[in-house]
Amino acid sequence: MMTLVGLISTYSKAQFGNCQKSKIDMIEYQYEKVSQIAEKRDVSVQMRTMKYLVNSYCKDNKKILENLDQIEIQGHRNNIEFLAEEVKRVSKFRSPEEEIKSLKASYEKTKKYVSTNFDQLYLDGLIKEGKKNSKLKQKSCSAIENRKPPIAKLDKSGKVVENYMRDQDTIGWCYAFVAADLISSKIGQEVSAVDIAQTYNKGDIYELFGFEESEIESGLAVDAANLALEKGVCLENQVRSDDFAYSKNGGDLLEELKAIEKLYDQYYDRASYKKYFLSFKKEGKDLDKADTQFYKDLVCSKIDQEWRGIFPNISVETLVGIFSKASSSNKAIDALIEASCKKRIKPKQKLTLKEIRHHFRPDGEALMSELDKQLEKGDMVGVAYFSDILSDKYENADGRHASSIVARKFNEKTGSCEYLLRNSWGTDCYSYDDSYKCEDGNIWIPGEYMTQAIYGVQYYE
Repeated sequence: MMTLVGLISTYSKAQFGNCQKSKIDMIEYQYEKVSQIAEKRDVSVQMRTMKYLVNSYCKDNKKILENLDQIEIQGHRNNIEFLAEEVKRVSKFRSPEEEIKSLKASYEKTKKYVSTNFDQLYLDGLIKEGKKNSKLKQKSCSAIENRKPPIAKLDKSGKVVENYMRDQDTIGWCYAFVAADLISSKIGQEVSAVDIAQTYNKGDIYELFGFEESEIESGLAVDAANLALEKGVCLENQVRSDDFAYSKNGGDLLEELKAIEKLYDQYYDRASYKKYFLSFKKEGKDLDKADTQFYKDLVCSKIDQEWRGIFPNISVETLVGIFSKASSSNKAIDALIEASCKKRIKPKQKLTLKEIRHHFRPDGEALMSELDKQLEKGDMVGVAYFSDILSDKYENADGRHASSIVARKFNEKTGSCEYLLRNSWGTDCYSYDDSYKCEDGNIWIPGEYMTQAIYGVQYYE
């Protein structure tokens, strides 16, 4: 397979000098994305957007368009090779008839660039092998449904009639939302993901270097869940992680956290004074006066009361009292959480989560085998995987993410064993590959694609 890396490095930055300055970053990003995909795939669809940008915002663009044509041709060539490999790989799971159809259609579109002879006997052999493997998989792919309250509503027969989805918004706390779901499903009450993230972040190296709570992202679901179980968990109705649709900041958890940090900074500015370029906390009557005025401005809504989005049970008095004692916004958020969680819950039975994680060269088949084993015990299972697969079933090399698997079934129509992935991106389906069946933000992903993307499994011991 030919590569475009050299072409990208020598061309992408240098040739957009005649493009609108305000659009250059966007054009370069799209260019590099298209070039990378073309290293193995057809980029005809993505190229429409790329050429539109160049035609709209770049003058004297003949050379750029010629270069894009070469990239598109290279993508056509590489796509034939990619699909040929995919036909072979998929036959280990099911019949690759869909991939063979795509392969031949791709060849018809690109035969003026590519000379290929198809060995029909070879392809027929892969179809036969795929059907055989699909039947074997069907025997071990029994229907499993592990959704239950509080993550889903069931009818009297135990059938799922509604999914209660979570939405991490734009903050990188997927691990905390998975941990919260894993615990919630065990104790039967909805657990706060914000509390779990704060417990995990406390004492983090980034916090020690002055990062605010909203800036500390990423983590391990198992470690976060076990820390929370040891400390005792806080419920969602005490510290909210979801549904900020009615907040001033437009329904975004990250913005809610930033609003609290900003509010603390406003308080700190009022409750301190500067001397010799340093800040000192006011004392005595001066501090009392600052506290009183801050309290009055909150009561009179002269200052945004956005803390109520996450902390609905915190009064103005409590907030001002916490701010007056906190030495940083992180400390303030810690104290707000503790004030909200009057009674932390510790499960009666000892619960401990375990993880199998492959950092290099993941063995997808071994991990999927463990996933099946844990699903069959009746629990939802956390998974670490490359999230590129969500928007494109063929992409599986980037975007480290965590979600959970809550059900399994065999799809008679496609011959695939499918897994229901519960994500933390809300109820929308627009972000996902069109071939997946989406249910309120839960998506059925065929095992042959999940196997390529998975690199970790989290479950109860």
